[in-house]
Amino acid sequence: MSQNDISYAIIKKVQRKIDVIKMNEEIGVKYMNAWEEKVLDRQEAYNEGIAEGESTGIIKGKTEGAMTNLIMLIQRKQKKGQSADQIAEDLLENPGLVNKICSLIAEHPAWDAERIYKEYKENGEI
Repeated sequence: MSQNDISYAIIKKVQRKIDVIKMNEEIGVKYMNAWEEKVLDRQEAYNEGIAEGESTGIIKGKTEGAMTNLIMLIQRKQKKGQSADQIAEDLLENPGLVNKICSLIAEHPAWDAERIYKEYKENGEI
């Protein structure tokens, strides 16, 4: 008997066993239950991921909005001639934060608050 004949015989034997298993209703029901459970688990994990992503997005959006608003206030106060220390005191903000933002504004006076925030964020300040 050749190697191919032996392989073919083994494949046929496995195939018959699979056919017997497929015919067994109890095993079919167990398989379907396991499959449905797996699908439900996957859907639940997907929904949890979506909810977590939305939550994270909302937090990031709020942070970005608050920082952009702060930068706009700092820009306005700087245009009025206030120093970084005065601005920090008026806004009740961390002087280090206000100094960094003031420096970015001074380096890039044409940039709007969103661009200043983006640069601040890219420099790893947030």
